[in-house]
Amino acid sequence: MTMKKRPSGAATPKRPTAHNPLPENSEPLLNCSTDSPAGQGPVSKYLRHGEANATSTADLVELVGCGTVRQLQGLIRAERESGVLILSSTTGGYFLPAEGPEGREEIQRYIATLRARAISTLRTMQPARAALDVLDGQLFCTDAGEFHRVSNGGVSIG
Repeated sequence: MTMKKRPSGAATPKRPTAHNPLPENSEPLLNCSTDSPAGQGPVSKYLRHGEANATSTADLVELVGCGTVRQLQGLIRAERESGVLILSSTTGGYFLPAEGPEGREEIQRYIATLRARAISTLRTMQPARAALDVLDGQLFCTDAGEFHRVSNGGVSIG
């Protein structure tokens, strides 16, 4: 049996672009559901490995066939919650981790970004929680020694 050599690039699909948003032999998922063929998610099947190959949000909206960025983000969230490791870069774009040490570094950067965002959210939430902790009608004393009565849902009225 003689094996014929495939032409160069035969196994590699063309990279999607804004002018050619769909890889060869693919169709958009017009209903934006999380059902997917062959175990691939509706978003992850369009992603390439490595941050250098990240696909922009705008291109993914077209590739997946979603009408809005919010729908796309919902699909990405669902895939992530099901265990698919979809990374995003701070420069914009989504990708799967590369192989080896490069992929490990990408995952570590992604975790650091998520951690910083979570800490920022918790810090921003603190004044709101503090406002809820103040009882309506309660008196409090400022550092200057002035007394104020709290009313109207935590708004201080002198």
